Amino acid sequence: MHPNGGTARYPRDRYKEDAMAEPVVVSIMEFSGNPDEVLGKMKGVDELASRKASEYGGISSTVVKTDDGVMIINFWDSEDGRHRMGDDPEIRQAIQDAGMPPPNAKGYEVIQHQTA
Repeated sequence: MHPNGGTARYPRDRYKEDAMAEPVVVSIMEFSGNPDEVLGKMKGVDELASRKASEYGGISSTVVKTDDGVMIINFWDSEDGRHRMGDDPEIRQAIQDAGMPPPNAKGYEVIQHQTA
C-alpha cells in the first residue's frame, strides 16, 4: 500500500478509477547506430522490458527512428520506478547480451499530458 492510500504502482493522487495512470516522468533513451540494426538487437530486450515495465510503473513506450539511431520514449508513474527499471540486473544483462551499449538516458518531470 502506498502511503497516500493508493497502491505502490498507482498512487491515489496519480490514478483515476477506470483510467490509465497519469504519467509523472518521461524517460528518453537514445541508441546510436543504424536504426534497423539497433532495432534488430533490441528485439530480445523488448520482450523482457515489456514484461518488467509494469512491475516498475511503466505506462507506455514508443520507439522512433532518428537521424543517427533509435530513440525510446517511456512514460512512468514515478521517478523511482524509472530508475529501478534501469538498474534491474536482468534488463542490464539483456542489453549487454544484445551487444548494445548502455543507452544515453534522461528523465523529465511531466507537467502536462493530454491524449486525444
